[in-house]
Amino acid sequence: MHELTLAQALVGEVARIGAREKAEAVESVTVAIGALSGVDRAAFAFAFPLAAEGTALAGAFLNVVEVPLGVVC
Repeated sequence: MHELTLAQALVGEVARIGAREKAEAVESVTVAIGALSGVDRAAFAFAFPLAAEGTALAGAFLNVVEVPLGVVC
């Protein structure tokens, strides 16, 4: 399940940014996921709170924005 690895990477990056900005907690995270990304949105949403446990992101709301496929010729 690579969604857990993606969620862990997202949590790690946001936690680093939060620490740099001296944030005590993160309330929400918005992430855009493309139509052909291969990411299962339900699995990602399930994995996010697991990855966030024990971090400044614990309890944060995850907002997933789906980016539709765009083709240019």
